Formats: sequence, structure tokens, C-alpha cells
Amino acid sequence: MVLSASPLLVLGSGAAEASRAPLAILFVFPILLGAWLGGPLAALAATLASAACAWWGLAPLQGAVASAGAGAWPAWLALVGSGLLISAMAWSVARTRRRERQYLREARASEALYRSVFEHAGVGIVVADGEARVIQANRKMGEILGRAPGELIGQTPASSTHPDDQANAMAQLGQVLRGDADSVTFEKRYLHPDGHVVWTQNTATRVIAAPGETGCFMAVIQDISARRQAQAERDLFSEAVRQASQPMLISDVQFIITYANPAFCALFGYRAEAVAGRPVASLTGPDQGDREQLLEISRALERTGHYSGEVSRLAGDGTVIPVANQIGPIRDAGGAVIAWVASYTDLRPVRAKDAQLRRLAAGLQQSPVSVMVTGLDADIEYVNDAFVRHTGHSRESVIGDNPRLLRSGRTARAVFDEMWAQLTQGRTWEGRLINRRRDGVEYVAATVISPLTDESGKPSGYLSVQEDITDRLRQEAELDQHRNRLTELVAQRTLLLDAANRSLVEREQFIRNIADAVPGLVGYVDRDLRCRFANAT
Repeated sequence: MVLSASPLLVLGSGAAEASRAPLAILFVFPILLGAWLGGPLAALAATLASAACAWWGLAPLQGAVASAGAGAWPAWLALVGSGLLISAMAWSVARTRRRERQYLREARASEALYRSVFEHAGVGIVVADGEARVIQANRKMGEILGRAPGELIGQTPASSTHPDDQANAMAQLGQVLRGDADSVTFEKRYLHPDGHVVWTQNTATRVIAAPGETGCFMAVIQDISARRQAQAERDLFSEAVRQASQPMLISDVQFIITYANPAFCALFGYRAEAVAGRPVASLTGPDQGDREQLLEISRALERTGHYSGEVSRLAGDGTVIPVANQIGPIRDAGGAVIAWVASYTDLRPVRAKDAQLRRLAAGLQQSPVSVMVTGLDADIEYVNDAFVRHTGHSRESVIGDNPRLLRSGRTARAVFDEMWAQLTQGRTWEGRLINRRRDGVEYVAATVISPLTDESGKPSGYLSVQEDITDRLRQEAELDQHRNRLTELVAQRTLLLDAANRSLVEREQFIRNIADAVPGLVGYVDRDLRCRFANAT
């Protein structure tokens, strides 16, 4: 305002005409306008243009200058100088306004950037007031809770928090609201509208409010459900390894033992803390072959990353235990091997069972009776040496064939029907079959067929034990003939003896009757003076 009035003061001091004030105002106005709109260059141009127009276009101004003479020029120069000074000040004001507009644009861009970051952040962001009511919530927060962000405005965390986590969550937020802590981080669960639980990690930070304003806080919520699930899977795996009945050992890439489960410790007699940190090689047996096998295992792991085979491991009491060993890698997310896991199976019971089975197999193989094993479809899977000797068929020719190759055609159909009726019900059948050898000779086989079952109790085949009883039957027939002949002879001799006995009895009775009729004493005394007979008299 002072600079705007200075041209008027200059004119008032240089001339007394009353018409000068309006001319000065008319002269200064375009200067101010040019400076305001275009800066100093436009103001200078406007000053020169105004001066020219005032000089050449306004006769009173020329007259005033002419009447004033040379003394009026300083006033007009002062007027022009004041216009330039006003132009400079106007340019400064214009520059300040441009800066303010630039700052405003930058502030709006920063706010837009903040809003974009807020809305498109990969984590949920919530701004809440001093009473924990939501003021703002971004899109990701809505996705986590399964609700539109606008629905969260005015809500408190307790509205979606799992009931079991509400007390702890409010206690954590209370530290921030009271100013006891600038920031807190904790985990809690939210209840999704579809019923599933969302695990989150929450970081609440206190926002410093201006004096007289209510404090608030900002919370960053990260969905860690996948991480929690992965952790749960890892915990489950760790617990499964710990409780597994299979002995297991974990080592690092340098084959230093890092973990041994209880089953391993029970099998080999070690304490878990005693075996941890030891090299796997310390469990190898004392034989040189065991050491060489350890090198073979290392080379196999380098080539393929896996190993499976039988090894010997040293127990805590110094005994060597044969085990079946399987080794595999544990890899990180990038596929690099970070550890090795080995499982062991005690072979001692297996080998004892194998020895028993070998003895049983040897017994079957050396049995004097024919043994045949078939599948459920009755195809022959095994025959022993006695079968080969008794039937004349080689083992190679009958494997995969059907027992029908032994049929003679003389066994009644009813026998086979009764046999299959028993077998299909899981019962053993006993009977006789008339079979034919490879050379065509028929023989009678006393046969016992039993169903075989697998470990689950399901039928897996049939075991047939046959004994050639042709000779025995012939001998029994001959014995029966002899027995019948003897029976007939005994019967004949018995008849003759009975007839002789009856004749003797009749003669004895006749003599007794005669002796009784004699009037005197009649008797018979043997050599030992014992009386054998005396008549009635």
C-alpha cells in the first residue's frame, strides 16, 4: 500500500494541478496489473506503455509538463521508478503465490500417494481413536476380516477378535493408549464371517496428537495364517518324529548328529543329549567293512541324495546291531540340502524270522510227502522235491499250471464239489483223490488242503499236502483178506470144538447117570489123592 501511494506523493510534490491524481492512478494501475500477472518484465513493459500513452494520449499531461518546464521531469522519473519498484514487489508476491500453489500441489500429490499406499498396502492398516474405535481402514484390512472397509468404521477390535484373544489384545492396546509404550506387537485371531479363524500379527503404534486433541493409534495387521499353518505342520512333523516308533536320526550336512528320537535311543541304548553333536561315523561298527561301507554311503548320497541298505551300528553297550538304513535329504525352500534324516529298522527279529522260515522251507522241501502251494486261482506256485519224485513232473513244468494235470478222471465229481464247498468257507478239507502220474500210472493220494491267509486275514492261496497211499491200501486189502480167512478158520474151529465139547458133556452125563444107578460107592481119585468124581450114593 505504501509503494502504491508513492507515485501520488511524487506527483503532488512536483505540480499542483488537481488533474494529476487521476492520471497517476491511471498510470500505476497497468503497472500493478502487469506485475501481478506477468512478473517484472511484464511490469516494465506495462510501465513504459503507460508512460507513452499518458504522454501522447493525454493533452493535460503534456500541458502540465510544458508549463512546469524542466522541473517536472524528476517527478515523472520518480513516478516511473516507483512503478518499477511496485512491479518488483508484485513479482515477489506472484512468486510467493506460485510457491504456495506448488506446495499445495505437492501436498495433494503426497496425500494421494499416502492414500494409494494406505489403500493398496499388502498388510491391513487401521487408524483408531483413543477409545479404539476405527477411524480409517484400508482394503487389505477388509479382505482379512471379510468385510468392506466402510463397515469397519466405528467398530472396535473386540467386534471381530476371537473371544479367547480379546483380553490380551485390549491389554496390549491399553499400553499404547495410556502412553506406557510407543509400540506393541502381538498375535491374535480374528473370526472371519465364513467361520474360519484368521491368525494375524498386530503392531500398534501411538500417534502423537496436537495439544488439546484426543490421542489415537495406528495398527498394522499382517495375515500370518499361512505361516502359523506352516509352523503347525513343522510342529506336527517334529512331534511325529519324536513319537515315531521308527528309530530316526537327523544330522547336518557334515553328518554331525543334531537329533535322535526316543525310538533311536531305546534301540541303541543312548541318551539323546549324549549322542547329539557326535559324528555319525562314531556309531559305525568296529569292522573294516563297516568303515568302507560308510564311505560308500557318503558317495551314494553325493550321487543320488538317497541311500537304502543294510548296515551295522554300534549300540551303547558295545554290541553291534544289524539294521536296515534309509537316508534322505532335508531341503530348504531353494532346494539346497540342509540336513540328512536317517531311519533304522532292527533286523534281528527279521533275521530270526527268516531263519525260522528257512527251516520251515527246508522242512517242506525235504518232507517225504508231496507239498503244493497254489494261488486263489489254483495256479501252482510251489512244489517240493517229494512232489517231483511222486508225480514224475518237473518243478519248472508245473509252476503256473493247474493241479488238474494230476487228475485221472476216476475221482467222483461229488468229491471235488464237497472239497471246494469246504475251502470257499475257509475250512480245511481232507479226503482221497485218485491221481495219475506223468507216466500214466494211477495212485491214490490222501490229501489235506488248507486255505492260506495273508497278514490281514484275507485268503491268499491254498496249501495241499498229499501222501501216496496206494501201497498202504494194497497192504490193507491183503491184511483184510488174511483177516477174513483167519476169521473163517476160527469160526470153523469153533464149530468143531463146540461139537466136541457137546459130545464130551453128553458122555460125561451118561457115565454120571450110570454111576448114580450103582448101589455102592463109586468115585474117582487122581494121583494127588484128590477126589474128582463121586456118585450120588
